[in-house]
Amino acid sequence: MLLVDFSVSALQAKILELKLKLEVYADVGADVRDKAELLVRERRLKRENERLIHQIKRLGNIERKERMRYFEMDANRLFAQKDSEIERLKREVAMLKDTEASLMLDLDNTGSALEELQEQNAKLISLQKENDEGHIKMMNDRIIATQLQVKIKEEMAHLESQVNNLTRQIAALQCEKESQNEALRLALETIGVKTKENVYA
Repeated sequence: MLLVDFSVSALQAKILELKLKLEVYADVGADVRDKAELLVRERRLKRENERLIHQIKRLGNIERKERMRYFEMDANRLFAQKDSEIERLKREVAMLKDTEASLMLDLDNTGSALEELQEQNAKLISLQKENDEGHIKMMNDRIIATQLQVKIKEEMAHLESQVNNLTRQIAALQCEKESQNEALRLALETIGVKTKENVYA
């Protein structure tokens, strides 16, 4: 396009030069110039002027076509880039959904195990109260129950820690999913804006 601009400028300068020559010939007196030769030169300069004007118009049409072709190529490149970005975001959102579902399943399983341990703990406490058949047996039962309670409490603490970790992971994944959805929305809006700009262009 720089070459086209340069050619148009050069042609315009040539036209100006020819116009100046015509004015010079028009100012020369009849006693100094040959009228027939002047008329021939004048016609030749007019033809040259018309030819240059036609060439300027042709170059202007070429310039418009080149500009439209450049805009079209740039728009196609932008569309391809945004389509690729949208597909990538869709894949990431799908992966996040799968991961979230897996973590929710783990959370449910961990919660069920915690409930079972709580039931076992309640049964052991009830059993401890019911088994009062003798001091030795009672002490033995208490020792066993105490050991089991300690073990259950440790397992419960471990499971509660796992539940807390899974809950934090799910919250983080939810934030990331919302961020990806926002990026997808912005990408779609950008394509919509670019499409409108290209239509109005």
